[in-house]
Amino acid sequence: MADRKALCLVSGELAEIGAADRQVVSGDPLDALHAAPRQYVDSRLSLLTVGEETVPRGLLSVGSSPLGNQTLRLVFFTARKTETTQVRLISGSTAAGPTPTLARVGLYLIADSGDGTLVASTINDTSLFAATATIYTRSWAASYAKVVGQRYALGVLFVTTAVVPTIGGTPVLNVAELAVAPRITGSIGSQTDLPSSFVAATPVASVNYFYGVIV
Repeated sequence: MADRKALCLVSGELAEIGAADRQVVSGDPLDALHAAPRQYVDSRLSLLTVGEETVPRGLLSVGSSPLGNQTLRLVFFTARKTETTQVRLISGSTAAGPTPTLARVGLYLIADSGDGTLVASTINDTSLFAATATIYTRSWAASYAKVVGQRYALGVLFVTTAVVPTIGGTPVLNVAELAVAPRITGSIGSQTDLPSSFVAATPVASVNYFYGVIV
Protein backbone atom coordinates (compact mmCIF):
# COMPACT_ATOMS: atom_id res chain seq x y z
CA MET A 1 0.00 0.00 0.00
CA ALA A 2 1.29 3.45 -0.84
CA ASP A 3 2.18 5.77 2.03
CA ARG A 4 -0.59 8.04 3.14
CA LYS A 5 -0.17 11.72 2.51
CA ALA A 6 1.04 13.70 5.54
CA LEU A 7 0.74 17.41 6.19
CA CYS A 8 4.19 18.76 5.39
CA LEU A 9 4.68 21.95 7.41
CA VAL A 10 7.58 23.03 5.22
CA SER A 11 5.35 23.59 2.19
CA GLY A 12 2.01 23.73 3.97
CA GLU A 13 0.68 21.15 1.54
CA LEU A 14 -0.21 17.47 1.71
CA ALA A 15 2.73 15.51 0.39
CA GLU A 16 3.90 11.92 0.19
CA ILE A 17 6.58 11.39 2.85
CA GLY A 18 7.93 7.87 3.09
CA ALA A 19 7.71 6.17 6.48
CA ALA A 20 11.51 6.11 6.85
CA ASP A 21 11.69 9.87 6.49
CA ARG A 22 8.80 10.90 8.69
CA GLN A 23 9.53 12.93 11.78
CA VAL A 24 6.74 13.93 14.17
CA VAL A 25 6.74 17.68 14.77
CA SER A 26 7.96 18.46 18.28
CA GLY A 27 5.14 19.57 20.55
CA ASP A 28 2.46 18.53 18.06
CA PRO A 29 -0.85 18.92 19.96
CA LEU A 30 -2.44 16.15 17.87
CA ASP A 31 0.21 13.71 19.06
CA ALA A 32 -0.92 14.17 22.65
CA LEU A 33 -4.50 13.25 21.78
CA HIS A 34 -4.12 10.08 19.78
CA ALA A 35 -1.74 8.25 17.49
CA ALA A 36 -3.30 9.42 14.21
CA PRO A 37 -3.56 11.70 12.42
CA ARG A 38 -0.19 13.31 13.07
CA GLN A 39 1.65 16.24 11.54
CA TYR A 40 4.94 15.36 9.89
CA VAL A 41 7.95 17.04 8.37
CA ASP A 42 10.52 15.39 6.15
CA SER A 43 13.45 14.46 8.41
CA ARG A 44 15.84 14.69 5.43
CA LEU A 45 15.52 18.49 5.66
CA SER A 46 17.19 18.47 9.11
CA LEU A 47 14.94 21.18 10.46
CA LEU A 48 16.11 23.06 13.55
CA THR A 49 15.27 21.65 16.97
CA VAL A 50 15.11 25.14 18.49
CA GLY A 51 13.52 27.86 16.37
CA GLU A 52 12.54 27.57 12.73
CA GLU A 53 14.15 28.62 9.51
CA THR A 54 12.77 30.34 6.41
CA VAL A 55 14.93 28.16 4.14
CA PRO A 56 16.03 24.59 4.98
CA ARG A 57 19.66 24.78 6.10
CA GLY A 58 20.82 22.28 3.50
CA LEU A 59 19.82 24.72 0.74
CA LEU A 60 21.73 27.69 2.19
CA SER A 61 24.09 29.44 -0.25
CA VAL A 62 26.35 32.28 0.89
CA GLY A 63 25.82 35.61 -0.82
CA SER A 64 22.86 34.57 -2.95
CA SER A 65 20.54 37.35 -1.76
CA PRO A 66 21.40 41.03 -2.28
CA LEU A 67 19.30 43.23 -0.01
CA GLY A 68 18.80 46.28 -2.22
CA ASN A 69 18.79 49.86 -0.95
CA GLN A 70 15.44 50.95 0.55
CA THR A 71 13.86 47.64 -0.49
CA LEU A 72 11.99 45.58 2.07
CA ARG A 73 12.81 41.92 1.35
CA LEU A 74 10.19 39.47 2.60
CA VAL A 75 10.17 35.69 3.06
CA PHE A 76 6.82 34.10 3.93
CA PHE A 77 6.37 30.95 6.01
CA THR A 78 3.87 29.04 8.14
CA ALA A 79 4.95 28.64 11.78
CA ARG A 80 5.37 25.05 12.89
CA LYS A 81 5.94 26.00 16.57
CA THR A 82 4.60 28.37 19.20
CA GLU A 83 7.50 30.11 20.91
CA THR A 84 8.77 33.47 22.14
CA THR A 85 11.38 34.56 19.66
CA GLN A 86 14.48 36.41 18.57
CA VAL A 87 15.76 36.55 14.99
CA ARG A 88 18.98 35.21 13.47
CA LEU A 89 20.43 36.06 10.03
CA ILE A 90 23.68 35.20 8.28
CA SER A 91 25.54 37.75 6.18
CA GLY A 92 26.69 36.77 2.71
CA SER A 93 29.80 37.34 0.63
CA THR A 94 29.46 41.16 0.46
CA ALA A 95 29.60 43.20 3.67
CA ALA A 96 27.75 46.45 4.23
CA GLY A 97 29.73 49.57 3.47
CA PRO A 98 30.11 52.13 6.26
CA THR A 99 27.86 53.55 7.51
CA PRO A 100 24.23 52.56 6.81
CA THR A 101 21.39 54.90 7.67
CA LEU A 102 19.06 52.12 8.74
CA ALA A 103 19.17 48.35 9.19
CA ARG A 104 16.10 46.69 10.69
CA VAL A 105 14.37 43.31 10.74
CA GLY A 106 10.61 42.88 11.14
CA LEU A 107 8.12 40.06 11.52
CA TYR A 108 4.74 40.47 9.81
CA LEU A 109 1.58 38.56 10.69
CA ILE A 110 -0.13 37.56 7.44
CA ALA A 111 -3.93 37.53 7.37
CA ASP A 112 -6.01 35.15 5.27
CA SER A 113 -6.36 38.01 2.78
CA GLY A 114 -2.57 38.17 2.38
CA ASP A 115 -2.29 41.55 4.12
CA GLY A 116 0.64 41.92 6.53
CA THR A 117 0.82 43.63 9.95
CA LEU A 118 4.11 44.32 11.74
CA VAL A 119 4.04 42.43 15.07
CA ALA A 120 7.75 42.43 16.02
CA SER A 121 10.80 44.40 14.95
CA THR A 122 14.39 45.15 15.89
CA ILE A 123 15.73 48.61 16.65
CA ASN A 124 17.85 50.35 14.03
CA ASP A 125 21.23 48.58 14.17
CA THR A 126 23.81 49.80 11.65
CA SER A 127 26.26 47.10 12.74
CA LEU A 128 24.19 44.47 10.92
CA PHE A 129 26.03 42.70 8.07
CA ALA A 130 29.24 44.67 8.65
CA ALA A 131 31.24 41.46 8.14
CA THR A 132 30.89 38.62 5.63
CA ALA A 133 29.64 35.10 6.47
CA THR A 134 28.76 36.12 10.03
CA ILE A 135 25.82 35.12 12.21
CA TYR A 136 23.77 38.02 13.61
CA THR A 137 21.25 37.29 16.38
CA ARG A 138 19.03 40.14 17.52
CA SER A 139 16.16 40.52 19.98
CA TRP A 140 12.86 42.13 19.11
CA ALA A 141 12.31 45.58 20.60
CA ALA A 142 9.30 44.07 22.42
CA SER A 143 8.80 40.39 23.24
CA TYR A 144 6.68 38.44 20.78
CA ALA A 145 5.48 34.84 20.62
CA LYS A 146 4.66 33.42 17.21
CA VAL A 147 1.85 30.87 16.97
CA VAL A 148 1.93 27.45 15.32
CA GLY A 149 -0.04 27.30 12.07
CA GLN A 150 -0.06 31.06 11.59
CA ARG A 151 1.30 32.60 8.41
CA TYR A 152 4.17 35.12 8.80
CA ALA A 153 6.66 37.06 6.71
CA LEU A 154 10.18 37.88 7.86
CA GLY A 155 11.36 41.22 6.45
CA VAL A 156 14.77 42.90 6.20
CA LEU A 157 15.22 46.56 5.28
CA PHE A 158 18.55 48.25 4.57
CA VAL A 159 18.97 51.95 3.79
CA THR A 160 22.40 53.23 2.81
CA THR A 161 24.38 55.42 0.42
CA ALA A 162 27.28 52.95 0.57
CA VAL A 163 27.67 49.29 -0.46
CA VAL A 164 24.54 47.20 0.06
CA PRO A 165 25.28 43.80 1.67
CA THR A 166 24.17 40.34 0.67
CA ILE A 167 22.73 37.75 3.05
CA GLY A 168 22.61 34.00 2.92
CA GLY A 169 19.78 32.37 1.03
CA THR A 170 19.11 29.90 -1.75
CA PRO A 171 19.26 30.33 -5.53
CA VAL A 172 15.87 30.38 -7.24
CA LEU A 173 15.04 28.92 -10.65
CA ASN A 174 11.93 30.97 -11.40
CA VAL A 175 11.02 34.27 -9.71
CA ALA A 176 7.35 34.23 -10.72
CA GLU A 177 6.80 30.85 -9.09
CA LEU A 178 7.67 32.30 -5.69
CA ALA A 179 4.73 34.72 -5.94
CA VAL A 180 2.16 31.96 -6.58
CA ALA A 181 -0.17 31.47 -3.59
CA PRO A 182 0.84 30.81 -0.93
CA ARG A 183 3.52 33.43 -1.61
CA ILE A 184 7.11 32.55 -0.63
CA THR A 185 8.98 35.81 -1.28
CA GLY A 186 8.23 39.44 -2.03
CA SER A 187 9.79 42.90 -2.20
CA ILE A 188 8.48 46.38 -1.43
CA GLY A 189 10.57 49.26 -2.76
CA SER A 190 11.11 52.90 -1.72
CA GLN A 191 10.98 52.29 2.03
CA THR A 192 12.79 54.51 4.56
CA ASP A 193 11.64 52.44 7.54
CA LEU A 194 9.71 49.25 8.21
CA PRO A 195 6.08 49.82 7.19
CA SER A 196 3.54 49.09 9.92
CA SER A 197 1.48 47.11 7.42
CA PHE A 198 1.08 46.26 3.75
CA VAL A 199 -1.73 44.96 1.56
CA ALA A 200 -1.46 41.65 -0.25
CA ALA A 201 -1.08 43.27 -3.68
CA THR A 202 1.89 45.45 -2.69
CA PRO A 203 4.84 42.99 -2.63
CA VAL A 204 6.23 42.20 -6.07
CA ALA A 205 7.86 38.96 -7.14
CA SER A 206 11.38 38.64 -5.75
CA VAL A 207 14.28 36.26 -6.25
CA ASN A 208 15.52 36.93 -2.71
CA TYR A 209 14.71 33.71 -0.85
CA PHE A 210 16.92 34.57 2.11
CA TYR A 211 17.76 32.51 5.18
CA GLY A 212 16.48 33.71 8.53
CA VAL A 213 15.73 31.91 11.78
CA ILE A 214 12.98 32.83 14.20
CA VAL A 215 14.65 31.46 17.31
